[in-house]
Amino acid sequence: MWYVLHVHDLVDNVSLEASKAGIAVSKYLLNGEPKEGKIINLVNGNGVGYTCPMKVRVNNVEDSVNVYFRVRKVSKNKRIIVKSGEKELMKLMKLHLAPGEMESIKLTKSMLEDVNEDIVISVED
Repeated sequence: MWYVLHVHDLVDNVSLEASKAGIAVSKYLLNGEPKEGKIINLVNGNGVGYTCPMKVRVNNVEDSVNVYFRVRKVSKNKRIIVKSGEKELMKLMKLHLAPGEMESIKLTKSMLEDVNEDIVISVED
């Protein structure tokens, strides 16, 4: 079992994540650990220090999953690129990125169901 410490920079995010964690613990205690279903790894690409979560079990996603991440260095006018293999899932323009500021993206269940490879999140020019 993996334990990850993830530090939020806004109290709103802490409360939201605590609520989601409570729901997940409740499901785990009632049903045990799920044994089936596709698991997708979220991989740190160029310029990304970490993601949270690091894996997503698609069967456990109701509508979407928020992926939080931090970049490795301060940057201006960069793109956040989200890919699975050669398939580009998302591209976002960011005017300012900094390691001290949490970034997030939302991956929909339909998006996750359509991929069969790791999802890589990168910062690019």
